[in-house]
Amino acid sequence: MKSFRLLLAIVLLSGFTGFVFSQSANALYNTGNIPTNFSTYSGACNGPLTTLTVIIPAGMNVTSVSVTYDMIALNGAWMSEQNSQIHCQETGITEAVFTGTGGNLAGTETYNRAGVTIANGISATGILTFEMRAWRSWGGTLCDNAYQYINNNTWTVTVFYNNSVPSPTASPGGVSSANLTSWFKSSDQLYQNAGMTIPVVDGSNALAWGNMATNAQLPSVSKIGGGTITYTAVDDYFNYNSTMQLTSSAFISNVSGFSDIFLGSGTSYYSVFAKGGMDLVYTFTSASTVSPCGSNRCCTGFRGGGSQVTNVGVPYGVGIDNTKAHFSGSTADFSTIGQNNTNGILGTNSPGTFNTTSGTYSYNIFNFPGYNGTGRFSENFTFDKSFSTNETSRVESYLAIKYGITLGTNGTSKDYLNSTSTVVWTQSANSAFAYDIAGVSRDDNSALDQRKSHSVNNTALVFDDILVVVNGNNFNSPTAIATDRSAFVWGHNGQPATHTGWPILALPTDNGEIIETIFQRKWKSQESGTLGSVTLEFDLSSVPGVGNVPGANDLSNLRLLVDEDGDFTNGATAIAPSSFSNVTDIAYFIHDFIPTDGNNGTPFRGFFFTLGSIDATTTPLPVTITKFDVSNSNCQTTINWTTESEENSKEFIVECTGDLVDWREVCRVPSVGNSNSQIFYECHDDYFENHGTIYYRLKQVDNDGVETIYDMRSVAGQQCDQVEPIIYPNPTEGIVNIDSPLAGSAVITDATGKLIFKGLLNSGVNTIDLGQIASGIYIVSIQLNNGSLRMLRFIKD
Repeated sequence: MKSFRLLLAIVLLSGFTGFVFSQSANALYNTGNIPTNFSTYSGACNGPLTTLTVIIPAGMNVTSVSVTYDMIALNGAWMSEQNSQIHCQETGITEAVFTGTGGNLAGTETYNRAGVTIANGISATGILTFEMRAWRSWGGTLCDNAYQYINNNTWTVTVFYNNSVPSPTASPGGVSSANLTSWFKSSDQLYQNAGMTIPVVDGSNALAWGNMATNAQLPSVSKIGGGTITYTAVDDYFNYNSTMQLTSSAFISNVSGFSDIFLGSGTSYYSVFAKGGMDLVYTFTSASTVSPCGSNRCCTGFRGGGSQVTNVGVPYGVGIDNTKAHFSGSTADFSTIGQNNTNGILGTNSPGTFNTTSGTYSYNIFNFPGYNGTGRFSENFTFDKSFSTNETSRVESYLAIKYGITLGTNGTSKDYLNSTSTVVWTQSANSAFAYDIAGVSRDDNSALDQRKSHSVNNTALVFDDILVVVNGNNFNSPTAIATDRSAFVWGHNGQPATHTGWPILALPTDNGEIIETIFQRKWKSQESGTLGSVTLEFDLSSVPGVGNVPGANDLSNLRLLVDEDGDFTNGATAIAPSSFSNVTDIAYFIHDFIPTDGNNGTPFRGFFFTLGSIDATTTPLPVTITKFDVSNSNCQTTINWTTESEENSKEFIVECTGDLVDWREVCRVPSVGNSNSQIFYECHDDYFENHGTIYYRLKQVDNDGVETIYDMRSVAGQQCDQVEPIIYPNPTEGIVNIDSPLAGSAVITDATGKLIFKGLLNSGVNTIDLGQIASGIYIVSIQLNNGSLRMLRFIKD
């Protein structure tokens, strides 16, 4: 049982009409002592097995975390041999390793850290899960409490948060935040009460909305109208972002004059919404009745009707509907006719010029004086400058990626830019794949953190594309993108999401499988920055199968085909699903897309992909892999995988490479052989290369010698000092190299215990010629001069 405590402090900020409060919430771990693993962190010892959950209100801004706990050294162990760190599951961030400072003594060391930033930022759900990762450098070889452990009832995590997002250095598209006069996002500073102290939760009603931009004249807007404003935390039709359903209601705030919002020589503003028409989406109106405004007042927002010559932003003819997210915006200076567009398409009519008459103005969302609107709304912002062409493209690209909106005309599209003007989707290079474009991206200059994405284009509420992509290996819990200004964007060729309808016999792949039927729809992706693996979800419930019945497909035969040139006729890599369900007709694939090396036969490379099917009667897949993960810690890589079924399987081989050319065998693990239950496998790689990215792949070998290569995973390299002896090559044809960090001795025996070799080892590489021994498995016992004993194994071919 874990205990929770909530502390509240209310602070009145200057220039803010509502209250902004700072709070803390904490949790105490009291379910027993936490054991430590020997030598390195292991998730099978603690970590995900020893978690502490702190709950705060959804939508709060986490500002820091403090951590305290006691770690006890006993039975000859020292406090200096303690290692520990805290990991936040929601952000995917792990703090640095903390080693004990109590010296070469047994006893209790208290760890107390404040200002930890691993959970900082907006918590959309309010649930923060922390892992205790602890290990020791001496004592035994197991996970236990015998030498070091975290004492029960001492580990406490305190989360500090508030309801105020600091004045942003970020802004939409990374356009100068100094010109940002309003920024309202449904994910931030939306409250159930007028005092702005109770954040909204899923299904609650909203009464007030705080401005994320610094503007003392417009700190917030308030609800008006007799209807409701209902908050939805995740809206599929807004690309899994939050929305509000406004029913005969609006948000407004009065400001003293035109210059309170548009301080410079021009204006630019955008709104994201779903509504049957443009009318009343966003307006900035004056109470003046002086000509040319007349009794209908002046309007600088999305107000329908042609009678207002001062109306800006009426891009009719773009197919606005109420089923999905759209963005509409306008940019102009105050002396010329403005330019308006929707979803990146220029409006068909002249929006008119601005009127800057003096007097009281009203900032309105879903309102025009006397009228309130109905529809869904997510985001609105204004700048006190007119945008350049480049700034317009950056802002619209930010909105398109965030909300799953195809920028420009579907099937033609446009370039997508990040906040520094880097092209993350190149229209000219991807012109044949310009349908239903979407992407996952992180761009801190725009406060963009889109970890899960799909195209929101739909027909009668059925999405037009069958693909959803998330960052990381866990579809239900997408991980944070590690590198700023990174993006993975994709589109397809506009063909039906069905197979070709005729068999393609003996279509080879570069990892040995034969594809008989291939999809007509093909996708192309473009990656910028640095991303690792992504998970692709395909919903095949509408794809015709056996008897031409939608969804009647056996997804065990489904393959993701990844190709370098996009023709898929020769050289594509076939990847089996990481998981699937023939009940829901959904399949998942995990893959790390990497560029071509110029050789179309190199496995796992390329940014083109589609789906295909194998013939299970002639090309059986004897093993169904549902998990394949690779992680590293303290210069050791852990590789684990899970099978759901096995048939005629002999063994698994794990290989790794740093250059995707020369592969080194890491381990061979005998398989169960035949099974219909879940089997877990694991091996370790102690020979940790000191360079950028290391790739691991999994091979499965049948009893008849047929090999199947499954997907590839990558981990970041570390600069490591060798601390363990290693042996290579493994398997060997005769020459064995023992690379030892210290001098010592080695004894080699066969599987029966017969002595094969005995001799001294030098520090460094020791070469032994064993070409005369028989094929088989051999054991190497290494005694180092520091007293440590290590057991290794190698295979003689």
